[in-house]
Amino acid sequence: MSGDQAAPYAHLAPYYEVLSETRDWDAWLAFVQAVLEKCMGQGRFDLLDAACGTGRIAVGLRLLGHRVTGVDISEAMLREARRNAEAARVDLPLYHQDLRRLDLPGSYDAALCLCDSLNYITEHGELTSALCNLRRSLRPGGILLFDVNTAWKLEHVYGDYTYAEHVGELSYIWENAYDPERRTVTMHLAFFVHEGGRRYRRVDEVHVQRAYSHEEMAAALAGAGLQLVSWGEVAGLTPPEPVEERVFYLVRRPETG
Repeated sequence: MSGDQAAPYAHLAPYYEVLSETRDWDAWLAFVQAVLEKCMGQGRFDLLDAACGTGRIAVGLRLLGHRVTGVDISEAMLREARRNAEAARVDLPLYHQDLRRLDLPGSYDAALCLCDSLNYITEHGELTSALCNLRRSLRPGGILLFDVNTAWKLEHVYGDYTYAEHVGELSYIWENAYDPERRTVTMHLAFFVHEGGRRYRRVDEVHVQRAYSHEEMAAALAGAGLQLVSWGEVAGLTPPEPVEERVFYLVRRPETG
């Protein structure tokens, strides 16, 4: 057995969709499309999928006729997104960038930042910076739809629990440590990949998420110059996952500013 330390998602990426098989991707896609129609009407729009991951939502939106650009901090996740786009035979421009330093060409009618991506930004000032960058990527009046894991989920679903599972040629141990003062959970993931015979390779990843209260999020949005439209059941639509675990926000770039 051999082992090494990897960046978040560096090794998880090829298995991400298998490990998130309980997520109803069709429901997520339908929800996003419904929000777009409710806010902007029927049409095909220029969309930014920020922290696009494996591109599951981006490819789905592309197949619906939207013009979609994806960006992610993980090169490994972008490789999976590229494979998914090629398999679907769609054009999907992809950029390797950090949301805290986002600088993309062009502008967009709407942006998405889904699947608790913003929880990975653990400092309030950096959250404001990321939101400010997303605002700059929008055209005046453009909308941003994002979600965050709640403090309840970080404490009671992740908590201090340990998980272990075997999937295909991958086995993993997932150990969590919750800090109630900072409302952060540190996730230590140890992957064991079968390399033939009796040999396994161990790869470790560490993921950290922070929960933000609604008041903290509202302050970050205000600091970024974004207008809060609704949160929870955004646009009067039922979200694809329970609100006690995940909260959606719908915000808008002002027509001026």
